[in-house]
Amino acid sequence: MDNLRRIIQGVFQHGITAGHVMSLLIFGYRYINYLVNKGIEGAEDICRQIMSSIIKYIKDYVVTWITSIGGWNGFLDEVKQYVSDQMALIQYVSRQNMLVGFLVVVTAVNVGALLWRYK
Repeated sequence: MDNLRRIIQGVFQHGITAGHVMSLLIFGYRYINYLVNKGIEGAEDICRQIMSSIIKYIKDYVVTWITSIGGWNGFLDEVKQYVSDQMALIQYVSRQNMLVGFLVVVTAVNVGALLWRYK
């Protein structure tokens, strides 16, 4: 899991932003989805380790930032601003990819609820 830790740290090497948090959540989702869909032996344990690592990093380093911007509602405002700032790029994204973006936001909200629950 040292590689995973380096990846997570790399996502935030230039600071914490809504885009970086979203990138981490998307990465975790895609990695877990890959393991499950490929039927990798021991995928369940690996998935737990991935989720634990991401949640631990968020709790240790990102929660303070989320709190400072107004909690998860503030985070969603940051995401809206991030999306607004990226509109020129989003225009080139297909409808399918926009749906994935929406699902990522929903996933972020659910992860936030889990973090709040285990706080």
